[in-house]
Amino acid sequence: MLSVLSMVLALVVLTVVMVDTVRFGAPPMPSSPAERRAAVALVSRCHPSPEADAPAPGGSAPAPLRVVEAGAGWGGLAIALAQGVPGSRVTAVEGSWLPWGVCGLRAVVRRGLGRPSFRVVRGDHRVVELDHPHVVVAFLGPEPTAALARRLATDHSGVRLVSVGFAVPGWRKCARVVLDDAWRTEVALWAAPGSE
Repeated sequence: MLSVLSMVLALVVLTVVMVDTVRFGAPPMPSSPAERRAAVALVSRCHPSPEADAPAPGGSAPAPLRVVEAGAGWGGLAIALAQGVPGSRVTAVEGSWLPWGVCGLRAVVRRGLGRPSFRVVRGDHRVVELDHPHVVVAFLGPEPTAALARRLATDHSGVRLVSVGFAVPGWRKCARVVLDDAWRTEVALWAAPGSE
């Protein structure tokens, strides 16, 4: 009886993940340690715009670098960003229920342990409010990455985009890291058309 329940649960989980993969155009695939290190290195090169770099109201510290991971999946890359980019404010956006739940649980556990954590938002990165990011990190497919880039160019001037594995048509490549893996994966930092 227990094995039948386990199989049914596994089938339900697989079905939910498959439906959400079709709905969002990308599976919740975890990033590798090398991909995470490269993304952190590229995000670390980004700085808030001069007006955002001014002291926060009532304080003397500059505003934090606002980082959004679009399609955060299980949370591994969001954890790496929160831990590897000190002083940043990381928001993980995930639309698929199961990965969103795991990502949120990981954020809560990290917060409870006093480790650098991040905020988790459930929603489709194509439409959810992104809170005026300085840099967006995406490990999506080619079409979802291109759609995200179009949205960012329209809604968030001056934003940078770090893409894991996929080119961003029409954007200027500012820096890149080519991984020593079987696919020679490129993790790149992109600037929107018309931005400095």
